[in-house]
Amino acid sequence: RVNKEFASAAPVVVSVLSKDPGVLLPLTLYTPNPRIPYDKIGLFLHSKHMCLDYFVHLNPQWSDKDKRIVFPTLYQTVGRDITDKSPAKWHKYSGACSYIPAKPAALAGQNIILTEDLLSATKAQFFAPDGWLAVAMMGTTLYADLVAQLLGAKSVTVMLDGDDAGISGTAKVMRKLQLVGKVCVRHVLDEGLDPKDQS
Repeated sequence: RVNKEFASAAPVVVSVLSKDPGVLLPLTLYTPNPRIPYDKIGLFLHSKHMCLDYFVHLNPQWSDKDKRIVFPTLYQTVGRDITDKSPAKWHKYSGACSYIPAKPAALAGQNIILTEDLLSATKAQFFAPDGWLAVAMMGTTLYADLVAQLLGAKSVTVMLDGDDAGISGTAKVMRKLQLVGKVCVRHVLDEGLDPKDQS
């Protein structure tokens, strides 16, 4: 018998945004570009208890067309809306992978921290000790491609947001991992908080 919940494939992303973020401008403070709204980006990051230092290693870019911070990683290219006007906080531009590690590294042999999004993962990674790797699931669903990678991990800690979706998602993630014999623990966040709020 096949467990349909476990066997779910990565979703097909349907969005009003195009798969082309337009011209991407490097988002760096070392060589400021007058075409980048650093004030708005700074306010957005501050509201999320974040700063560029947490994810500068991912080579963040600015899409003026979509008003998003774009992360062109090896796993997928995603953009985070900073306007709070888009119905989708995150937009996937490309990539077949369902997840994004907070730094380029193999998951095998690592202590893994699972988070919902890339900003949470980069914040967790910034403060994590050696041997730990934060991985963004880009949502609350654990897909088969990430399950396969987690089988070789040393340990798995689930640290999703402290809202209804995160609490429900944590239970489902833990169930999927237990079905394949992977022991995992959960890090419970206070109601309404997420990993970005933890430091």
